[in-house]
Amino acid sequence: MNIALVILVVVVGLSVILEVLLRSLVGFGNPLIYIRDPEIGYLLAPSQSATRFGNRIEINEYSMRSPTITVARPESTLRILILGDSVANGAWWTDQQQTISALLETQLVQEEPTPNPSQEGDRRQEAGGRRQEAGERRQEAGGRRQEAEGRRQEAGGRRQEAEGRRQEAEGRRQEAEGRGQEAEGRGQEAEGRRQEAEGRGQKAEGSRQKPEGRRREEEGKWQKAEGRGQ
Repeated sequence: MNIALVILVVVVGLSVILEVLLRSLVGFGNPLIYIRDPEIGYLLAPSQSATRFGNRIEINEYSMRSPTITVARPESTLRILILGDSVANGAWWTDQQQTISALLETQLVQEEPTPNPSQEGDRRQEAGGRRQEAGERRQEAGGRRQEAEGRRQEAGGRRQEAEGRRQEAEGRRQEAEGRGQEAEGRGQEAEGRRQEAEGRGQKAEGSRQKPEGRRREEEGKWQKAEGRGQ
């Protein structure tokens, strides 16, 4: 009985030791958590870190196997997005520093040339000169636009002046035409008066000739009666 109890205690102790070793060294009991996604079905839960089979795994706030990144990219930082399957992700048997993205980052950092202060100053001066030249070109272009706008406005003023002169000449022509029509009306009025006066004269002449005709008629009648008496 004592032997069986000792064996049971040894087995339980070994099981506890084995579980502690597996949890601490291999990472059992600390799996990565997945969540549902309406577009792709499921994905890793954001912001989690675990160790599986001795490999460190870090998931950032965007459910990507990458360190934490900011929304706004710093000006001196180059970002590369790697798309792929579990090979690009590194699976769970690849340490965080041995993934494709981590190795690529390390290689790019090692190959980045060391900046030369004098060359960097020359580049800054060259960039400043280019900016200044671009500013001068913009100012020159703005001056040309303003000059062209002034010429356009001047041409518009000349067109308006010519149109005013044309309207003035048209007004004078219409005024002269009105005066001619007025003079023609006066002439027609004078002609009417002359014809009216001539008609009155003819009427007066007719009135004067009427008694003479009656006298001649009476004289003819008298001569006719005298001829009958003879």
